[in-house]
Amino acid sequence: MTDEMGADYYKALRKYTPYKEGAAQAGWRLSKNKKGSSIKNKVPYIQRLEDGWSSQFGGQGMTTPAKRVIERNMKDNKYRMKKRRK
Repeated sequence: MTDEMGADYYKALRKYTPYKEGAAQAGWRLSKNKKGSSIKNKVPYIQRLEDGWSSQFGGQGMTTPAKRVIERNMKDNKYRMKKRRK
C-alpha cells in the first residue's frame, strides 16, 4: 500500500469507526516504514466493533467501507503506483 493509500485508509477507518465516547476512533495509529504503512488500533473491543457489535453504521464494521473508499480511489486513478523491479 502506498503512503497515500495508507493515509486514505486510515482516514476512512476513523470515519467508519462507531463512536460513543470516541476512544475507538482515537485509538487508530498510522505508522510508516520502509515497506509502506501500518495501521493499528489497540482498543480492546475493536474486533467486536469490526464484527458488527455496534449498529451505528449498519453493523458492517470499519474495514469493509474503508476498503470501498480505496477501491473507488484506485478506479478513479487517484494513486500513482510505482512498478516494481524484478
